[in-house]
Amino acid sequence: MLSTTANSKVKNSKSSENIDGPDRDEIGHENTTDDKVRGYVGSYDVPSTFGGQRDSRYRSRGRVTEFRHSRGSGRGGNRGRGGFPPRTDRDENSYKYHEPLAGSNNDSWWQGNNNKFYDRSDMVVNLPEDPRISKLLRRLCAEVDVEKSLALCSKLQEAVMLAENVRYIRRSYDILVESLLDVLYDAPSPETKESATAVLGRIGYVMGPDFKKHLDWVVAAYAVHSTPIRHLLVLSFVETFQIDYHAPCLADYAELTLDKLQVIIEGTESTDVFMAAINAIIEVSNSYPDYFANHFVDTVDILVGWHVDNTQSKKIKEFALQSLYKLSRHWQADVSFSVNLLNQFVEDMVAYSNDLDSNECDKDTDVQSHEDCMQKVASFLNVFNTVVKSLGNLLSPTVSQSVSWTFLTDSLTKILQVLNEIMKEEVESELILAGNECVILLLKHLQLKSSPCLTSLFDLISLEMDNYLGTEENICLSVINLISTTIKEIASNLPIEFITQTIGPKSDLRLLRFTDKLDVLNGLTSIYSNLLNLKNIPLLQEAYKYVLIDIQISFSIILPEVHIIPIEYSEELSKDDAEKNIIFYLQCLSELANASNSIIGMWALQPSILELLAIKMVPHDEVLMKERPALQYAILYLLYSHCKKNNHFIASSDLVTNSQPRANDLFGLSNLNIGEVSSSSPTSGHLAVIMNTLNFVLDEQVSDETLCLVLTWIADIFVQLDKYLPIVGMSKCFHVLITNMLALAHSFNSDIVFACYKEFPFFT
Repeated sequence: MLSTTANSKVKNSKSSENIDGPDRDEIGHENTTDDKVRGYVGSYDVPSTFGGQRDSRYRSRGRVTEFRHSRGSGRGGNRGRGGFPPRTDRDENSYKYHEPLAGSNNDSWWQGNNNKFYDRSDMVVNLPEDPRISKLLRRLCAEVDVEKSLALCSKLQEAVMLAENVRYIRRSYDILVESLLDVLYDAPSPETKESATAVLGRIGYVMGPDFKKHLDWVVAAYAVHSTPIRHLLVLSFVETFQIDYHAPCLADYAELTLDKLQVIIEGTESTDVFMAAINAIIEVSNSYPDYFANHFVDTVDILVGWHVDNTQSKKIKEFALQSLYKLSRHWQADVSFSVNLLNQFVEDMVAYSNDLDSNECDKDTDVQSHEDCMQKVASFLNVFNTVVKSLGNLLSPTVSQSVSWTFLTDSLTKILQVLNEIMKEEVESELILAGNECVILLLKHLQLKSSPCLTSLFDLISLEMDNYLGTEENICLSVINLISTTIKEIASNLPIEFITQTIGPKSDLRLLRFTDKLDVLNGLTSIYSNLLNLKNIPLLQEAYKYVLIDIQISFSIILPEVHIIPIEYSEELSKDDAEKNIIFYLQCLSELANASNSIIGMWALQPSILELLAIKMVPHDEVLMKERPALQYAILYLLYSHCKKNNHFIASSDLVTNSQPRANDLFGLSNLNIGEVSSSSPTSGHLAVIMNTLNFVLDEQVSDETLCLVLTWIADIFVQLDKYLPIVGMSKCFHVLITNMLALAHSFNSDIVFACYKEFPFFT
């Protein structure tokens, strides 16, 4: 809530053109993997071990307790939690509450930085004619209505940023912040307290060259007040440095602020305080990455420690991961450190996996049970994934010298061994999700170089297909994504047995074809599509065979006389499920069918895509027209898409290339039946097959949607034929097509009549 308020105020400033320096555009408001590091890369040199000088807390084995935990007997046990400070009555008429109504010429800092966020005219509609901060603050201290208190806070936030009030704020700083402290205690709602916290943060920013005074006050107040107040005090730094990001003026105090925040995250036991302090650190790192470089390793140390602590809630664990990812630019700035840390994470996973095998845990760790070991492995997988995603393309030997293929291969091998061992028994969903994501990330980096890991990878896929496809939807999707990525990245190196394992008759994946979960169905489609796009001919033919067998089984239920391919297994389906099954496989074939001039689709596959759709699947059959119009439309639409992608096979057609009369027909078409494709070339007879198919479909019994599709198709063919019309017009199938099309001009459907009418210009 605070960040939105701060950003909106800054971005709407009339002087915004003076706020952003020329180098600020290079750094986004949030850390991303694509951010450039301004003045940071190489600016710090830490040992390539986790925690640098903190080796005593993170040994080579890297167990969890060697991360720095912000809790326990050594953390915060002796912190003072002094009583509340005495509340002394304050004179409302004190001179300290009166500020000048105009800016001072002596305020060189404010004027020199050109940081006037609001002109006085901007405040007219929001503040009284006499916008005294003291008056607003007194009203806020006494207000008990939530809405009115929020309105007062909003006015205070704006008033604090007025240049004319800077001098007053600095002069009356002590009484202002003490009054705001009262509000933090006594405000009528949590929203009011957070809004007042934003006022405090803005006062800190306005202090400018006196920011150290503000920092010292916050630290002193933090030491003696309760945890809820500590949370709000630390939260105020987020507001301060969000504003400073847009108009930087606190560079001289960035290092000192980071030191104080570092002490807070090391000592706090409160998750709210910890999260507020981390958010403040991230805000400072956005503006001053070079200063944060000295704190990066320690911050990572603490964040990892909180995440792998099994006693923490899911919320704080997820927050730690998100915070690690927001530090992407710093991971990228020192790839050697990042790779070394990744390697230690892998070793930790192996160590805890070994603990599971031996059913005993090291005495030096806080692991007391089997479940704890499982959770530790899942946590290290999550932080591993976060660092890998933060590094992005830099985790590639072709980009970074610090990364080797051996490191990537060894990491994947060890992680697969851990997962295969752990998943032999029942595990939590978090571990499955994190493990699959980890394997997917490494596969995308390794691609064909993952050969040494393939046996373990296929074992893991087989194990997960047997045990987890029928569980929760997110786990099912994770398994599907793992299989799909494996097919895509391993590609031609896949063993042919993997095809049978994945989509063969005994595969549990096939059962998902009838799911009502759209995401699962889309994921399953991607598996089939990736298999049908393989460039390895034997693998492609094996996948194509299983697809055709399933189509044949389904067609046999709807049209028993249809024969596409001999079946090797059977399946009992209803007619509706059979129709759904065929449409599903048509969708899986779409990418292969729409590949332009695909030699594989024309030569390697038997039957070819065109023969399958136009001949084997009999789209002109009367049963399809009357009983299964949706299925007929799906077949014709994919056939149309396939033909259009290949320019309707006009250039290579016998109808165009042959100019010598033949015995029976000028183009030898009288002997060409719809079920025959010319053997002179793989596509020479395709145009004739298309025209004959369209002739059969142009029947008044088909649905209007199908007729409109066919007429659009014919229009496309005529456009492509253009210069060949005098030659093609002599063929028998062309004459039949024109006759059938013109007969539709008597239709009562205006769309069909208009579609027919559009073709007449080709014959004038």
